[in-house]
Amino acid sequence: MSRPAVGSADRALVLVLALQKGRVLSVREAAVDLGVAESSAHRLLSTLVGRGFATQDSTRRYIAGPALRGPEVPSVSRDDLVVVADPVLEYIHNSVGATVHLVVREGQDVIYLSGLEYSETALRVGLRIGQRMPAYCTASGRALLADLPNHEVESLYRRGLPPWSSARLATLTALKRRLATVRKDGYASSFHETEHGVVS
Repeated sequence: MSRPAVGSADRALVLVLALQKGRVLSVREAAVDLGVAESSAHRLLSTLVGRGFATQDSTRRYIAGPALRGPEVPSVSRDDLVVVADPVLEYIHNSVGATVHLVVREGQDVIYLSGLEYSETALRVGLRIGQRMPAYCTASGRALLADLPNHEVESLYRRGLPPWSSARLATLTALKRRLATVRKDGYASSFHETEHGVVS
């Protein structure tokens, strides 16, 4: 009677280890890895989501959830992060005279959590709070990706860069070159890749 439970636990651990290594999984890929039906893989992934071991990105694929984010990273809610960061955003906003955002990376995406809009220019850049965008196309996303070692970037994009209509980077090799420049310069930039006419 215990064998099915053990088998399910073993399969769940296989998925947890894959996600922990930075893999991005579709239900089909998980099913192939485990040698089970897609319906079974979907149930296992849904269980991992419910327990915080997995979450879904903007393409509905599965990535590591908060329970798999290393012990060196304190557990801070997004609301707490916004409260702490808002005074810093206000300072930067007032100092440079530009729209500013607070973002976090989740898998291959960045999520805009907070921001302040600067409206005293002819070209206004609107707030994107709540939006997801591919990390490799945004300045903030590139800055966050540049903080990862190359092997983690390679694992994250093992199936290539997700399509984005205005993307200027088309391959993992090009992205790694750009991230090397970001690390050297200490900042990241994006030219017309998230919105026409916008440089960040």
